[in-house]
Amino acid sequence: ELTDLKKTLIVEVEQLKS
Repeated sequence: ELTDLKKTLIVEVEQLKS
């Protein structure tokens, strides 16, 4: 699902920022 992919991407980006 595209929504799940975006959600995962956001999580990955947030982890990189922290």
